[in-house]
Amino acid sequence: MVVRCYLLIQQYSEALMALTIMASLRDHSTPETLSIMDDLLSCPGKNKSGRGHMLIIRVPSVQLAMLAKERLQEVRDKLGLQYRFEIILGSPTSELHIATHFVARLKTWRGNDQEDWIPRTYQDLEGLPCIVILTGKDPLGETFPRSLKYCDLRLIDSSYLTRTALEQEVGLACCYVSKEVIRGPAAALDLSGKEAERAPTSENESEELLIDLERPQSNSSAVTGTSASPP
Repeated sequence: MVVRCYLLIQQYSEALMALTIMASLRDHSTPETLSIMDDLLSCPGKNKSGRGHMLIIRVPSVQLAMLAKERLQEVRDKLGLQYRFEIILGSPTSELHIATHFVARLKTWRGNDQEDWIPRTYQDLEGLPCIVILTGKDPLGETFPRSLKYCDLRLIDSSYLTRTALEQEVGLACCYVSKEVIRGPAAALDLSGKEAERAPTSENESEELLIDLERPQSNSSAVTGTSASPP
């Protein structure tokens, strides 16, 4: 777990550098990681509000999650991206800590005039471009905003998980249906045409069916599965 976590941190760090100052590092990261980070960096600039996506990196160990947050924050700040996206440690035992300039941005989006307002749940982070390093043994049924787009489960070892635990992990990325899917009215399944195409059952067929149902079942057609009785 420790080695895998270090390699994953390095991969995200090199993806950030490859997309900003060192294009030669593209070969040091997977296409999936590059695509995720490219979307995270570029999406806020594609709209006037600066809204973006959320990426969850699942790190069960609290110590490794804290290390991942520190390392990624260090790389982000050195690249001058501290105002582009936030990096958050998500732990069931601690509150969310968000930089003040990101809190101000969230308040503007929500139209919230309360000076003492701070985000307390993941749903309060709707639209904030961020990386949430989610730690803890189980996700505990957390609810995430619609802006959640990516969930990295590469540090989850499925070989020792029970089915319920594995469903909880995978369920992190299965929260909402996209708006494009529910935009149009749901079409009802019309079976009336198929029912009309069926030919009506004749009286002779009905009588034959009734005779077959009343006829006792032979030994050869009986359900097997029990042992034969002794002679």
